[in-house]
Amino acid sequence: MADAPDTRQLKAEIEQARERLGATVEQLAAKADVKSRARAKATDVAGRASDYWLPLSLGAVGAVMLVTAYLAWHWSKR
Repeated sequence: MADAPDTRQLKAEIEQARERLGATVEQLAAKADVKSRARAKATDVAGRASDYWLPLSLGAVGAVMLVTAYLAWHWSKR
């Protein structure tokens, strides 16, 4: 009966190794899933871009107004 604790300890170590191996396999599978990673990155970029739509829109409107004002001034000089 002296080796019974050793057997339990060995079984516990084997179970821990299996759990670590399973976690490693899951991490590798997630890294290998390029399609899902690309989709997640695209969603992230789209989310960040939507935060800036108002300033970008106002900037574009301002640029159009400046060009229009310049052209109107230029044509009025003729």
